[in-house]
Amino acid sequence: MFCEVQKERIDYQLREKQKQVRRPLTDDEKRWYPKGTPWKQELQPSGILIFTIKTWLADGMRREWKDEPDKPLENDLPEIVATFSLAGPFLVKQRQERAEAEKRRWEEEHQHYLEKQRKEQDEKRWHKFLEFARQRDEAASVRRLLAELGAKPQSDDFIFDGLAPAEWLAWAREWLTKFDPLLRDPYDLYEELANISS
Repeated sequence: MFCEVQKERIDYQLREKQKQVRRPLTDDEKRWYPKGTPWKQELQPSGILIFTIKTWLADGMRREWKDEPDKPLENDLPEIVATFSLAGPFLVKQRQERAEAEKRRWEEEHQHYLEKQRKEQDEKRWHKFLEFARQRDEAASVRRLLAELGAKPQSDDFIFDGLAPAEWLAWAREWLTKFDPLLRDPYDLYEELANISS
């Protein structure tokens, strides 16, 4: 069973306490029990009522009442009602605290995620910058090769796959212009770095 106090659900139970008793076996039961077993244990109603609030409440808040020999459960009704009235605001506060804790946890996770993304982005940008440096070194090596090849006597009478030596050198210089980061506008390099995402 449950009720709502300030839109908070409070589960409770009213039950009768059971007592364990031994009773003699019936003739029919004697056929099923080992020979010589004189009795059977079973639970029987005790007549003692127990009222329990099943929803967890603050430490120190009473959650169970039962019939006592000198004090029936009905005498505890004012305390039970008072507990329900205190439980509502407590559960509202507890729900709000859980929501705030969840929000803080989400914000912390989100910040952690953003920081991880920022680090990954920063690392990728650095690797791209290193790639520019390698390209610059390779471009310098290509320039030296072009200069050395250009200094050697070559005849345009020889054609390789449709291109004369001077055309091959022009082809390599064109690729070098695209490849060498130092021949690009520096702002293009910065823009390429800026556009790297995590």
